[in-house]
Amino acid sequence: MRIDIIRHGECADNAFLRGQIDSPLTPLGEQQMRQAIKGLPKADLVFSSPAQRTLKFAQENFGQVDVLEGFRERNFGEWDGLSFQTLQQRFPQQLDLYLQNPFADMIPQSESLTDFQQRIATAWQKLCEIDAQHLLVFSHSGVQRMLLKSILGFPNKYLFNLKIDYAARMTFEVQKTQQGYFTQLVEIRQNQKVS
Repeated sequence: MRIDIIRHGECADNAFLRGQIDSPLTPLGEQQMRQAIKGLPKADLVFSSPAQRTLKFAQENFGQVDVLEGFRERNFGEWDGLSFQTLQQRFPQQLDLYLQNPFADMIPQSESLTDFQQRIATAWQKLCEIDAQHLLVFSHSGVQRMLLKSILGFPNKYLFNLKIDYAARMTFEVQKTQQGYFTQLVEIRQNQKVS
């Protein structure tokens, strides 16, 4: 089975950590996502995170879309949706600590990294169990990073060494085996520059 996971396009805010806030896409963000789906084979099922920046585009372009709660972005608690400048003003020491180690669970009221990873792993397992040839999922860069960590065995310290552009698409091939599901990363396609 083929599973394509596409990150949302550019958003109309300046959030440093855009987690579960609702941010609409800019016109450029919509163009980026249209470019990302161009040439894809027809999907048997289309899924989306419940966030407006993924779900609205998916519904407008595919009609029937199943909401996948498990693939929503990480909840960044009190910092969710704030700009970098606001964080510097309101939480200067905590921001410095976060930038030194973004994997420490130190943001007030945020979802722990462990809980986030487990939520993504559970949602991925459910996707793999679907009897289909091609699934298309609209989600977020945090979700994509957690999948790469799980499937490729990336340690946390390397998760931000990989650039994931707006509307980046990751393609996976999943095969059922006697031991479970064998998954291969087939392609990471960054968005094509839209003129």
